[in-house]
Amino acid sequence: DDSLTYSSDYYKLLYKQQPGETDEEYYTRLTTRDSSEDAKTYKKKIGIVQKVYPDLAMFKDDKYLKNITENSLEEDEKRPWESTEDFYKRVYAQKPGESNDDYKKRVYTK
Repeated sequence: DDSLTYSSDYYKLLYKQQPGETDEEYYTRLTTRDSSEDAKTYKKKIGIVQKVYPDLAMFKDDKYLKNITENSLEEDEKRPWESTEDFYKRVYAQKPGESNDDYKKRVYTK
């Protein structure tokens, strides 16, 4: 049912703390960027969590705010704490399993 998908009740169930889950485990689960999420999708998820659970302590905790900030950046954006050299090594390094041709195409189109 599409109407349920976008209701706040749906998101409250989806993002609620699970029985036996510590606050740290819960906040880590919420602020971790899933491998299937790009920065835009991740930011949307965090925005929804903030709307349905605005009083979560993680929104006032530097540890989780840093995690949210880092995960909200696109893969090829320089992190505020990253040196220029580290940025280039991370963004321009050949990825595991990436063919030489694919690597050249990716690097030369940046």
